[in-house]
Amino acid sequence: MTSRTHQEASVLVPAHTIAVAGARRWVRAQLESWGLDEAIVANAVMCASELVTNVIQHAGTPARLTMELADRLLITVVDTGTWSAPCIGREDHSAERGRGLALVAAISDAMGHARGVDGSTVWFEMRFHRASP
Repeated sequence: MTSRTHQEASVLVPAHTIAVAGARRWVRAQLESWGLDEAIVANAVMCASELVTNVIQHAGTPARLTMELADRLLITVVDTGTWSAPCIGREDHSAERGRGLALVAAISDAMGHARGVDGSTVWFEMRFHRASP
C-alpha cells in the first residue's frame, strides 16, 4: 500500500438539530472530493451524524467536526459541554433512542473519547479504499 497524502477539513456545527443534516451533506461532499468509495462514505456519514447528534442532544453546544485522511479516515467531534463519558446504550429493541454509539462502534474500526479542558472529544476511525479514477 502506498502512503496517502494527508488531508484535513473541519467545520463548526451549530447547536441546533437542523444543523445535523448540513453536517451530513458536508461530510459526504468532502469525502467524495477525496475519492473515497461509496460504502465508506455512507458509513462515515452515518457515524459522524450520530456523534454530532449526541453533542447537540446531550452537551447542547456547537460541535467542531474534523476529518483527517491519511492511511485511514479519522473523524473527531469536539464539544464544550459538561463532560461525561459517552455511554453505549443497552440492547433495548423497543427504545426509540440510545443506539447511536453502538452503531458507531459496530461500523467503525475503532472509536473512543477523551475529556478535554472544556468538554469532550469523541472519535472514530475507518480503514478505506479510494475509488478508482
